[in-house]
Amino acid sequence: MQTSYKWLLEWVDFSFPPQELAERLLGIGLAVETVEPLFPKLDGVLVGRVELVEKHPEADRLSVCTVSLGLEKKRVVCGAPNVESGQKVAYAPAGSKLPNGAQIGFANIRGVESAGMICSEFELGLGADKEGIMVLDSGVVGKRLADELGLEDWKISVELTPNRPDCLSVAGIAREIAALVGGKLKRPKISLKEAEEPASRFVSVETAERELCPRYAARLVRKLKIGPSPFWLKKKLIAAGMRPINNVVDVTNLVMLEFGHPLHAFDFQRFGSQKVRVRRAKEGEKLVTLDGVERSLTSEDLLITNGQAGTALAGVMGGRDSEISDGTSQVLLEAAYFDPRTIRRTRKRLGLATESAIRFEKGTDINVPPLALDRSAQLLSELAGGEVLSGIVDAYPKPKEPTKLTLRPLLVSQILGAEISSPEVSDYLSRLEMSVTPGKELSVIVPTFRVDIKEEADLVEEVARLYGYDRIPSLQRGSGPLAPRFSFFEAAADRLRELLVGSGFSEAVTSPLGNPKVFAKAGFAGPYAALANPLSEELSVLRPTLLVSLADVAGRNQAGGNPSVRMFELSKTFRPGSPPEEGWRLGLVFSSAAALHWREKGRSADFYDLAGILEKLFARFLHQPVRLTPRESLPGFFEREFELIAGGQVLGLSGELSPEWTKELHFKKPCFLAEIDWELFLKLAGPEKAYHPFSRFPAVERDAALVAPLELLVSDILDEIRNAKESLLESFELFDLYTGPQAGEGKKSLALSFRYRSAEKTLTDAEADAAHERLVGRLVSRFGLVWRRQ
Repeated sequence: MQTSYKWLLEWVDFSFPPQELAERLLGIGLAVETVEPLFPKLDGVLVGRVELVEKHPEADRLSVCTVSLGLEKKRVVCGAPNVESGQKVAYAPAGSKLPNGAQIGFANIRGVESAGMICSEFELGLGADKEGIMVLDSGVVGKRLADELGLEDWKISVELTPNRPDCLSVAGIAREIAALVGGKLKRPKISLKEAEEPASRFVSVETAERELCPRYAARLVRKLKIGPSPFWLKKKLIAAGMRPINNVVDVTNLVMLEFGHPLHAFDFQRFGSQKVRVRRAKEGEKLVTLDGVERSLTSEDLLITNGQAGTALAGVMGGRDSEISDGTSQVLLEAAYFDPRTIRRTRKRLGLATESAIRFEKGTDINVPPLALDRSAQLLSELAGGEVLSGIVDAYPKPKEPTKLTLRPLLVSQILGAEISSPEVSDYLSRLEMSVTPGKELSVIVPTFRVDIKEEADLVEEVARLYGYDRIPSLQRGSGPLAPRFSFFEAAADRLRELLVGSGFSEAVTSPLGNPKVFAKAGFAGPYAALANPLSEELSVLRPTLLVSLADVAGRNQAGGNPSVRMFELSKTFRPGSPPEEGWRLGLVFSSAAALHWREKGRSADFYDLAGILEKLFARFLHQPVRLTPRESLPGFFEREFELIAGGQVLGLSGELSPEWTKELHFKKPCFLAEIDWELFLKLAGPEKAYHPFSRFPAVERDAALVAPLELLVSDILDEIRNAKESLLESFELFDLYTGPQAGEGKKSLALSFRYRSAEKTLTDAEADAAHERLVGRLVSRFGLVWRRQ
C-alpha cells in the first residue's frame, strides 16, 4: 500500500517526521519499505497568470504570452494549444532547472525574445500529460509552485502481511497511527445533496449467487461532465502509484484508496438496461474487459450483467462496452462485497492483478459500501457537476453483525509475560475502534473491517502491538530440564540425519505437490489426494511417494554441474481420504562416483553402494540385516527393483532408475533410489546399542573363497552365517563377488572375510581353524557350495 505523509496528516494528527513515522509503524507490525520524496524539487518555478495571448508573427502554431508574476511581467513564447488569457500557470523563469535536466534561459524564437517557459505536467514531473500546459485551479501569483500545490511531500510504501487487508487504505493506516498516539480519525465530512427522484425508479439489483455476492449496492448520478481531475486529486493517486484518467474514474479510485473498498463506475446509458443482475458466468461465455482483451469465462467466475449480457467481471475488471468515456453523462456507481476465494480463482486464472481484485481477495468490509457510495457521489457532484439521485439501491438480505469475543486480562499478562492492567487492555482495544465492556472478563465487539480478528488470541496480539514489543521483558523461567526431551520419533530422526550426513548425503526438502500424470507414468497408480483449488495441473495432487520428486531434484542438480548427488528426505506422503491419510517416508537418491578406497580405482557408484548404505541404516536402527528381494511393481520407473525386508515385513523398496527416466531427468550417471516406510521401520527399531567392553585378546582372521550357483542370493548365505551363531565369530563381510567366465557357467565366486575372537583368552590357530571349518562347512553343506581352498 502506497500513500503520502501529508495525506495521512489529513486523516489523523501526529507530530513526528516521515522517517520516525516509518519506525513507529514498524513497531506495531506495519513494515514501511520506503520513504522518499513524492515529487522532484521544483526550485524557482512560480505561479504565473497569463494576461495576454497574441499570435506569433512568424509561426502559426506559436503564441506570444504576457505572464504576470505580481510585481513583474515576462514575455514568453509558448507552443501549447490550450494556453488562454486569464489562466494561472506554472512558470519557470530563466536560470531555473527542470527535473528532466533542462536548463531554462532566454531565447530568440523566430525573432521574438522569450524569457522562461510555461510548463506542462510532464515537464515538471507531476504527471503524464505533455500535450498542453499545466493549468492551475487557483493560486497566488508569484508564489513558489511547490508551496502552492503542497509538493514537498513524502511517498510512504507499506508492506502488509496477508491478514491485514484493512490497511490497504489510508483510513486503515491512519487508524493505526491514531491508536499509536491515542488520537482520533478525521474522516472526510460527507454532505450530500440529493435530487428528489429516487434511484430505485431507474435501477434495480438482483443477486442470483448470494453466497458469492452477499451485498450489492448502487447509486445513480446524472448530468455529469467528464473532464480532468483537479491537481489535489491527481496528487493522491500519483502518491498511491496510480495513473489519473478523468474525474469520474479518479473519484472511484480515490475512494477505494481512502476506505479500502473498490468501486466501479458504469456508463449507465451504455449499460443496456435498468436491471443489474449478478450471476455465475456460463461455460465459454465471452466478455471484452477494459484492457480490450476478450476473456473466455467459466462457471467459476462471477459476472455483473444487465440482466442478459455481461458488463463486468465481478471484483476484477469492468467491461469495455460500459466503460466511462468523454461522452458519459450518467454513471451507475457499484459498491459490492464478493467472495474472496471466487475473486482469487478468477484473478489467478486470467492473470489480472488489479487493485480491485487484490483487495476483494484479501477481504473487504461488507458494511462500508454505503459510506463509499456517498463519498463518491459527493465528489462527483462537486468535481463533475453531477446530480445525485435519492437513495442507495442495496441488495443486502442478511446483514453481517460484528464479531463478539471475550478477553481475559489475566491471559494477556500470562501470554506476554508483562503486567498489563485491565484498564490498559481496554484502552488499547478502544483505540482500535473496538467496543469494550469492562468486567472480570472483557466483552469486545470487533468492527467488521477487522476480518483478521476471530478469537481471543488475536486480541492478545493487538494488545501486544500497542503495548510495544520492545517493552515485553525477556525472561528465563526456571522450570523443567535445561534441554527438552525429544520424542522417540524426533530422536530417531536426529540419529538418521547424523548417519546419512556422515555417509555423504545432503538433506532435501521437496514440494508435497505434484502432477498426477507424472506419478501415473512412473507407475504409482491413483487415485491421489487431490487439491480442491490447485494452482495448476502440475501441482494438483499431494504426492503418493518421495521417489519422483527426489529423482527430479537430483537430476536437475546433476544436469546443473554437480556430478556427485547423494540426497535424502524424511517427509510425508499422502493417500486419498477425508482428510487425506498421511504417512512418514524416508527417500534416498544416489548418483555419483563411489567413495574412493585404497584397494579400488575410481569408478561410478553402483547398486551395491546403495545396498551398503541400507545395510548400515538397518544395522544401526534395527540391529538386523536387510534382505533385498527382487520384484517388478514399477517396471517403467525402475530397471531393477527390490523389496526391503526385515523382521519378516516389507519395509520399502529400492532400485536402479530405468534408462528412459534417467534420460528424461538428465542424469549423467546411473541413479539408484530407495524409499522406506519410516513409521513401520521405527516400530521394529530397538534402542541404541549399549556399550560392551571390548576383548583384551587379539582377533584371528580367515578368508573363504566359495563358488555358488548364479541364482543363489548372497543374502541367503549371509543369513545362514548369522543363524549359525558361531560363538567365536565376531564379524564377517563379503569383500568380492565375481560372475565372469572363470567362475564357470551358471556360477559365481564369492570371497568372504571372517574375524574370530574370544573374550577370555587368545585363540590358537587350531581353535580358530576349527571354528572356521564348522562355519564354512555348514555353508557348503546347506547350499552345495564349492570351497576353493588354497
